[in-house]
Amino acid sequence: MSLIHVDVDYIHAASPYNSADGACFVAGKDGMDYVAKLPTPDAPNLPAAESIAYSLSARLGIAVPASAWLKFEDGRLGYGSRWEAGVQQFTRLDVDERQQAFLACKIHIARFCLLDAFLANPDRHADNLLFRRSPFDNRWTVINIDFSRALWRGGFPGRTPRETIQSGNTGATAHLLLALQSFEATMMMTVTASLGAISGEQVAAMIAEIPDAARDDAVNKLPEWWESQARLDRVAELQELFK
Repeated sequence: MSLIHVDVDYIHAASPYNSADGACFVAGKDGMDYVAKLPTPDAPNLPAAESIAYSLSARLGIAVPASAWLKFEDGRLGYGSRWEAGVQQFTRLDVDERQQAFLACKIHIARFCLLDAFLANPDRHADNLLFRRSPFDNRWTVINIDFSRALWRGGFPGRTPRETIQSGNTGATAHLLLALQSFEATMMMTVTASLGAISGEQVAAMIAEIPDAARDDAVNKLPEWWESQARLDRVAELQELFK
């Protein structure tokens, strides 16, 4: 869920990880570090898409970092994920740990993949998952990040869930998860029922949290699409694809 906007104190000159899609690493005046997503020439509504995806994640029980709208000194607006400590990207884990972590978290990752397919995000790969051990019982946990290519940049709503998982990183991840029988029935029912139950009014409330300057017509029209039969058809397609 988004926090009230945070003013950016400064941009970090270097970062621990590479990131694409209009991202930079910043320190906020709240004392926290953020990965900030900014508009790009081919995706002016990228930060809004990220904001909506994070809001939907919260309603689907998907773990994402705390987040906030970020305001730069020059007036630019970005959407920021608060930097998570103690986590590792998949390829930075030891070889043995990679298999352990992925298998331990496969049901959670499958939940992420369902949302990606719904949002036409073609880019769900292992390195936009953050893994760490719980300090309480040493189990593996996973956090979902990065919806830079979801929604309109991914061709939503024209691009169907079936088309989204036919190729690309999300396709490869989805087929691995299917082979590992990760789409457990109770989880599937929970996620798809939640997507079916979220109202257009709730989506409008998500969009109301987005600054006016960060919205365009596609963003503003999402609640109208959400109230249509097309959204329910899309949920039904998810149920069929991953059963």
